[in-house]
Parts: sequence; C-alpha cells; structure tokens
Amino acid sequence: ISNAQEINYNPFRLSQPILKLLLFSPRELVATYFKTSKLPKFNQTILVGIKACDLNASKILDYNYLGQDYTDEVYKSKRENIIIFSSDCSDCLDYCFCTELGFKPYAEENFDLNFSKVETGFIVEIGSDKGKELTEKNKILFQDISGNLIEVQEKNRDEIIRKVKSKNSDYNIQTDIYQGVKRNFESEIWKEEVEKCVDCGACVLACPACRCYILYDVDKKKNIERFRFWDACMFTGYARVAGGGNPRKKLSERYRNRFACKFNLTSFADYRHLQP
Repeated sequence: ISNAQEINYNPFRLSQPILKLLLFSPRELVATYFKTSKLPKFNQTILVGIKACDLNASKILDYNYLGQDYTDEVYKSKRENIIIFSSDCSDCLDYCFCTELGFKPYAEENFDLNFSKVETGFIVEIGSDKGKELTEKNKILFQDISGNLIEVQEKNRDEIIRKVKSKNSDYNIQTDIYQGVKRNFESEIWKEEVEKCVDCGACVLACPACRCYILYDVDKKKNIERFRFWDACMFTGYARVAGGGNPRKKLSERYRNRFACKFNLTSFADYRHLQP
C-alpha cells in the first residue's frame, strides 16, 4: 500500500489495551430479566494498528469466553464483528518485554491484515479469510511487492527485536519466566515486590489479559438489568466468601496470585501454545 505519509503510524502499543476494551468492556449489559429483551447488537468494526502483545493476550480472552465449557454470547457477538488490522512495532518503551515471553514485536497470528511499514508504504500480510476477502474486493489499493522490500521488512523486524531485548538486558533472566513463577510460588520475593504496590487495581486498566469481572444488578422498576464490571484480584474483597473467609488476606498473597494467574495456572501455563 502506498501513501504511507497520510497515516499516523503508532510505533508501539498504547498504554490502554484497545482490543480488550472493545471485546471485554469495563462496563456492559450482559442480561435482562422479567421481560423479553435482546442484548445489544454490535456493528462490524475495524481496529487499526493493533500490536502483537494485544493479539497474544486476546487468545486468553478467547480461551475464557469462547471455550469448550462456556461461550459468552456478548463476547462472541463482538468477536465475530471485528476486523483486525495489526501493525509491526517500529520502536519500544522501557517497559516493553514481549521477547522475554517468547513473542515477537510484530504479529504472527490472530490478525486479519498486518501492516509492516517500509519507506514506500506498507507490506500487507493476510492472516484470515476476512483479510483475504478485503484484499480481493479492494485490489486497486494493493500492488505486488517489488525490489528488496521483503529484505527491508526483515531488517526492520530484526532491528526492533534487538532493541526490545536491549531494554531487558539488565534483568539477566536465566530461566523461562513461566517455569520461574511456578518454582518460586513460595518465595519471599512476593513480599519484597509488593512493597511497591498500593493495592489500587490500576494494573487491570493496562493489562490486555486481565479478564475477571463482578456482576451487578440494576433495578429499572419494570425490569432488572445485569451488568458486568471489571474486577481486580488485587482488591481485598476479591476472593472473600460468605462468612468473611478470605484465602488471600495479605497483599503479598494477592500480588502473587496475579502473577500465578498469568503464568502458572494449569489452563494457562503457557500462553504461547493456546489455540484461539
């Protein structure tokens, strides 16, 4: 695709998880009681510039809400009506760490079309039937790759991989993070690290893989509407049960649970191998 100068190209992921915000909204209606009422329908939406980290995290959402044991109809409706135009990262921030998890700073799956910026425009990769249909219907917007553009794309990708790894060089990680969290479940490191945590739950706002929620009923006099709100495992009352029992009373225990949820629970032991 040409005319790249007309596009505002974001070099790295935004602080907010855009894909999760659409698929799993902070507040949304999920059920209506005492009268026949259909849930909201979602129009087809194109998301442009989604980065690989958000795409990888979406596999976790899909696993939860489109799994074999349970299908969330609200989530399913949204998932079926979005078209994802992903794009390669061309820069990174100090806290980018995709390579430490075995991922790349460019999309390898879960997209419809992926855009890699080169000097003369974008190299477009097709990742789904939706993407193929779009390119076939809009052939006038595309042209065959010429010259050394593939080599330029590969060079750009190698460069951003090196840059992300250099940002994480100070960590000097000697083991696989997934196994490291598992082996250190009883470590004192959780008590040390939690000293930086103020138990505010803001991590949920930035994390593209956080998926917990709480249900809340609203009385509309002639009707009862049930809404779903984001919840955070860092909150004191998250795991509290009837009678006041709480298996994770200490902040360090909740902090540890947050990491275990991401890297150690049986169903999600290795996100790299999850199937969408």
